[in-house]
Amino acid sequence: MRILLLIFVVTLLPIVNASSQDIHLSHLHAGPILYNPAMTGLYNADVRFIANYRSQWQNVGDTNYGTCYGSAEIKTRRLFRTSSAMGFGLEVFSDGAGDLNFSQRGVQLSMSGIMMLDGYRGKKLFSGAIKAGYIHQSYDPTKIVAFDEEVALNKDGMSNLGYFDLSAGLAWMHQLDDEKNSYYLGVSASHINRPEVSYNLAESKAVGNELYRRIVVHGGGDFVIKNKIGMQPSFIFMDQGPNREMTAGTFFSYNNRAKGSRKKKDADISIFLGAWVRGYLERDVRGIDAVIFSAKTQFSNTTITFSYDMNISSLAVASIGRGGPEISFIQMLNFRKSPNQRIMCPAFY
Repeated sequence: MRILLLIFVVTLLPIVNASSQDIHLSHLHAGPILYNPAMTGLYNADVRFIANYRSQWQNVGDTNYGTCYGSAEIKTRRLFRTSSAMGFGLEVFSDGAGDLNFSQRGVQLSMSGIMMLDGYRGKKLFSGAIKAGYIHQSYDPTKIVAFDEEVALNKDGMSNLGYFDLSAGLAWMHQLDDEKNSYYLGVSASHINRPEVSYNLAESKAVGNELYRRIVVHGGGDFVIKNKIGMQPSFIFMDQGPNREMTAGTFFSYNNRAKGSRKKKDADISIFLGAWVRGYLERDVRGIDAVIFSAKTQFSNTTITFSYDMNISSLAVASIGRGGPEISFIQMLNFRKSPNQRIMCPAFY
């Protein structure tokens, strides 16, 4: 009885107390505007589509944890013959977790301003953006198994809620030389408006039911090691209420053409292998949560990535060390005949 109630509390009360975490992806590159709206439009094409699916903790009981995420972006041509442009993005996601069928579904729109600081085809780029959206959360109260009276289960409760959300971000990109080495840095703030998140009508206006703001600092780069061999490190740090998370690692890549080569007779194909480590810090608890192994292939403007999240925390006893697979698909398209009409961003692989 107490065990069943504890499972419910662990699953739902973090949401009631506004300390819930946002959806997570292991592929840092497959959700750039999810973590920072300033990444909207920062790619070398006119349009970018992203589709991502993540499954997790299939071995922990009969629970099902899955996340579907998709985004579409478009970038304007250069504005008024200047070295600036605008980016527009649309995101949709659906996230399900636990025996109570807790779910989050959202639609978000982002708008960015992009500027080359040293002229067209320059090497220094700055972007600022805002994002607004609507998030809906729900769970199935008919699946609650408990025998004790709890505040969270009182008759004044409800099983779904929705809220508007605001985010903003900044990003910086710097190409160090002729299409060979480059890096980026970004910072963003989510839930700026501190939306109210409570399933308890009696406490819906109480102080402390606002969603914690999330601060994200992230960065990465693309560097040539030797000829066709490259390295693409990246990291992301997230701070939300009492929870902090850090993920860092790198891809190592092989490209069939040397970086910066102007030869067009061969198709541009790259193969990537990499690993990341994800750690956490929650008040006085800290440790390593998982190791993420990834493989990626990029053919021209199409990128497919598969990764596996291997759990190494104390949860490994229940998960048997298994975390979850994740697969992403990225497609970029060009419809303008002249590249002079668009802002050229550092060519991150």
